[in-house]
Amino acid sequence: MQKTIIYFLLLGSVGFGMQVPVAVNSFDKLFVKAQDSTRNRYLTILKMKCNPCHIQKKRPEIFTAENLDLFAQQIRDQVIEKKRMPKGKKYNLTPEEFHIIKQYLVP
Repeated sequence: MQKTIIYFLLLGSVGFGMQVPVAVNSFDKLFVKAQDSTRNRYLTILKMKCNPCHIQKKRPEIFTAENLDLFAQQIRDQVIEKKRMPKGKKYNLTPEEFHIIKQYLVP
């Protein structure tokens, strides 16, 4: 039987706070950790395989943790759907890197 962990959130309402219990099981916590891990690996790939060329060509799309989701649809179109990016042989994606990008962008 999975252990349920109870978290208490402090919610404010017109200056008054109240505690509301929220149950989160251990599977949910592992799922969130897995999502964070995939996101971090995805960002690392973009920084290593996309940003060098974008910086060199003075493109406005330099990928950071802050704007990662802003460009998600464009990345999905160019990398997953059309397979246009990354260009050139220097920054080709390995099958594993492609899988990580797809895993993050295609739910």
